[in-house]
Amino acid sequence: MKAVVMAGGMGTRGRPYTEYFPKAMTPVSDKPLIDHIVRYVRSFEFVDGVIIISDYNGLGGQILNYYGASVWTGTDSLFEDSALGAGVHGCACDGGDATSGDAGNAAMTFVQDSQSGTGGDLLHIYDLIPDGEPFVLWFVDNLCAVDLYGMRGQFEKNNSIACIATRTKRTEATGFAIVEKNGADDCGGIVSRFVEKPVMNLPSSECLGVYVLDKSILDKIADAMKRQTQHLVSEAGSGLQHGQSRPDGGSCENMPSKQAQVNLSHDILEDLSGEGKVSAFDIGDSEWVDVESPAILERNASKISGILAAMKDAAK
Repeated sequence: MKAVVMAGGMGTRGRPYTEYFPKAMTPVSDKPLIDHIVRYVRSFEFVDGVIIISDYNGLGGQILNYYGASVWTGTDSLFEDSALGAGVHGCACDGGDATSGDAGNAAMTFVQDSQSGTGGDLLHIYDLIPDGEPFVLWFVDNLCAVDLYGMRGQFEKNNSIACIATRTKRTEATGFAIVEKNGADDCGGIVSRFVEKPVMNLPSSECLGVYVLDKSILDKIADAMKRQTQHLVSEAGSGLQHGQSRPDGGSCENMPSKQAQVNLSHDILEDLSGEGKVSAFDIGDSEWVDVESPAILERNASKISGILAAMKDAAK
């Protein structure tokens, strides 16, 4: 099974830091964020390859420099010569010295993205995922010791197309006050006690950025991309450039300058959930942090240390 790490995106929540380095290269303890995740997924014996998708023409080039790698130069069988841009190409490498030793033996492949959305960019790995085999998808800003054995089991037990890591409780970052009302019309009350960073039960399960997906989902993304591109073609009218090829394999005299975008959650998983094809794996008491910027790490230093220790223990 392949593990795909999505390390692209604009990093808008992490500015101004992400104007100088990609979110994936945020320093966490003694390594970049992405390397903690790569080492963790490679520690699972069923993971035989790691694919990292990023914009290597931009700040993502720092990821290549870290691993001493180059970009995969295969072709995308679904969108050859398409409007997806340069991202249909991507070179496999062994990960270099940065992932030697306890990082596992799974080969690493680096694939250029095309800013086609969280779903659209997955099309570039189509030829790298064996037919009939699921894959792990991990968005790089998610730091958590997710039990991938248990998650894969949940995926298989429910005959799912997708399984999403979720949680039903979280530790709040701020303190709370227990307030007793003096009367029905009292807009305030008396504080009886304080609760420091309580664990709160969530009214609904919160979806995290870790998935197990069946390869067939890539076909659904391809269909959605074709529909969106056709819609853009019809909208663009006379403002199109002459002679460009359509990404659905057909031909037209013109193509729109605007690029199609497919969002994995809203455009694909939402429809599948209505068919009972999406399962959930609750992470239970495991901590999870959305590492959007170094400031988040500073405010959650103790939690981060616990997560890294759990990831290291799971990798033994």
